[in-house]
Amino acid sequence: MRTFVWILKIFGIFVDRGKDRKGVTMKNVKFLWVIAAFMLVFAIVLTGCPHAAASKSSHAPISGNVIWYTVDFDLNGGTGTVPLARTVEKDCSINLPDESGFSNDPFTFGGWNTKDDGTGTNYTADFNFVVQNKTTFYVKWISEDDICTITFKANGGTGTPPGSLAVASGTYITIPGKGSLDKTGYDFSGWSELTDGTAPVYFEDDFLSVADDMDFSAIWIDTSEACTVTFDINGGSGKVPNPLTVEKGDVIMLPRVLATSGTKAKGLLQFDGWNTNAAGTGTDYAAGDSFTVNEDVTLYAQWIVPMPELTPLEATVSFNINGGTGTAPDSIKGEIGKTITLPKGKGFKKGTGRDTLIFTGWNEKADGTGECYEAGGDYLVVKDIELFADWELFTKFVDDTDDIEDIDIDDIDIDDIIKGGGGGSLKYIRTVTFLANGASGTVPDPVKALTGSSITLPDKGLLIAPKGKVFWGWNTNALGTGTNYEAGESYTVTANVELYAQWESSTVVRPPKERDPPVEVVPPVLEPPVVPPVKY
Repeated sequence: MRTFVWILKIFGIFVDRGKDRKGVTMKNVKFLWVIAAFMLVFAIVLTGCPHAAASKSSHAPISGNVIWYTVDFDLNGGTGTVPLARTVEKDCSINLPDESGFSNDPFTFGGWNTKDDGTGTNYTADFNFVVQNKTTFYVKWISEDDICTITFKANGGTGTPPGSLAVASGTYITIPGKGSLDKTGYDFSGWSELTDGTAPVYFEDDFLSVADDMDFSAIWIDTSEACTVTFDINGGSGKVPNPLTVEKGDVIMLPRVLATSGTKAKGLLQFDGWNTNAAGTGTDYAAGDSFTVNEDVTLYAQWIVPMPELTPLEATVSFNINGGTGTAPDSIKGEIGKTITLPKGKGFKKGTGRDTLIFTGWNEKADGTGECYEAGGDYLVVKDIELFADWELFTKFVDDTDDIEDIDIDDIDIDDIIKGGGGGSLKYIRTVTFLANGASGTVPDPVKALTGSSITLPDKGLLIAPKGKVFWGWNTNALGTGTNYEAGESYTVTANVELYAQWESSTVVRPPKERDPPVEVVPPVLEPPVVPPVKY
């Protein structure tokens, strides 16, 4: 609009100045009108494609939330002239170049691939590619053995069908139109691998991935039964989908508008599907919807104001060990509305001896009066926040406080002590005590373990057996009427427990607690020796 205003101003200056001069004729004025018209046309071209002079950077945001990307080409070992890079607006499409100007004997050009080793996606030359990000295409060089041939046959039509295609297996091709084919009394619909169209029919500009040689036949529809769906981009800019001709009652999948250059839509609007009425007062259909064709129909593109692409908001969660010793975890930056995993605090400690505090989670307040969160649990990020280590007296988790100095606190993980960080069920430390039960000497030291953990039961250690007795294990009852356990056996700690040494007469041989039954050895049956006959 500013361009138009300036043109009018300049034109006005020329005319005004001309009026003040002698010798101004109608011919002079006509000449000025011609110049103005030329400038006006030039301005329309520019304003019709406001982003035509794009920055050559690979990802340069332009005013109006327009983003540009660069598409590069690599000969991938070939020689010749590399196709020029293309810088286009996001969601616009380009036609990929052909092999003109480069080669790589003895290999054949097999299209373009998104990876230099050929393991990406293959595309043919002239493929209409929609640009979504910065992309580099590498020439796909193939040997003759890797070539797939796609041919197109007239199937009763007259004229010349499109030429055959030779591409690498896995390549996406663009289905061609009918070429110069025609058939009296029939309308061309598309291409199918079966002459009667009972196999899928592919329309002009459809995409197809080729895995092997393919033969396509033109599909012809009796004109009296043919219906055509026409697409109108309704004031927008971009590639108009081709009309589709099908038999009455057929179902098609509706296409979408592909922007090709300049504005990707109608001004700053974006494509929002199709409607049977240009003003949007008819029936709405989305791109990709199934549409049953019962008559000739025109579908009109619909346009809406796009929502701006917002950068996700982030917040930082930092951690304060709140007077404890150890290294505070690094801050975590997370997206607002999403969860992060809170760090654990193994090695955190505060205080000594009976005043030792154990890390039990993270709190929103340093004095522990805020919301407490489990270490290793999920935390919903809503704002920048500092979380403080939550501490509780270690004696809260010990039954026998007199022995607190015997426990290596630095070796204990919060997961072993408490579940649910600040209010879950506690896992107390239990003590397994060993008693001599009539023997002399020194009993094995008590073993402290967490509830639910397993320990290995010791042997008699320095205990001296009563005269005529031998040690054979432990029992939960001094008289041996409880549960028996052998030395070296694994024992699961569930509570504080006392285990009594069990002594038996040295003349008593106790059977093993659990052993495999003895293997019965069956002696082999010996055959009597063969005595040769005696000759007389």
